[in-house]
Amino acid sequence: PLWASVKVLPTAGATPGNASFSAWFRAYYPPVPASSQCTGRWVAGWNLTWNTDLANGQDAVPRAWDRISEMVNPNPAPSGNYITQWGYADPPTGKFLADAAAVAMDIASKHYYQPLSFSFGIPPFPAPPGPGSVWGSPPWVIYTWNTTASGATMYPPQWAPVPQFTDSAPFTRKDVRMLFTATHDCQYDLMFGVVPLPPMQIPPPRAGGASARHWEP
Repeated sequence: PLWASVKVLPTAGATPGNASFSAWFRAYYPPVPASSQCTGRWVAGWNLTWNTDLANGQDAVPRAWDRISEMVNPNPAPSGNYITQWGYADPPTGKFLADAAAVAMDIASKHYYQPLSFSFGIPPFPAPPGPGSVWGSPPWVIYTWNTTASGATMYPPQWAPVPQFTDSAPFTRKDVRMLFTATHDCQYDLMFGVVPLPPMQIPPPRAGGASARHWEP
């Protein structure tokens, strides 16, 4: 068939939420390991299998919604902190994440969510053996955008390392958005070697009328 030679590579996707679609996808697009014809970043050190949902092992979105409980251990550690796929969370943040995961799992169980075949792990960020595993080297990274004195956003952005959150230095609610962005966005950009678009900004009105913010190299 014409489509027999077509390979797809969905990335970071959540479950389609439909068992019939998942079964259809596996029937027509069975997992195919990367062949020896692939070179560069596609083979050397990368866990790539065509026709699977390629996912960073610490990304929450591919676990939505039927596997979202894997992101956090609902039982706190002896210190009171919670063990998560992102490291240790302080008690308020960990409990919030655990409660949110429990609600999501309950909703998912009533709507027959069924994920596609996964290919977890984007080195050097391998799928951990369980919540709380410490990521390796180099550390996770996130894009940061510098601005000029006039307020313009400079392009391209710069990489900045993400801290490792340990039992003695857990993350808090203010860190959740950064961790989500680093694991669901930046790590895929890093893998594919692409630079994200500048963030959308709405400049404040200036005296005498509004003025569009510009980008500077």
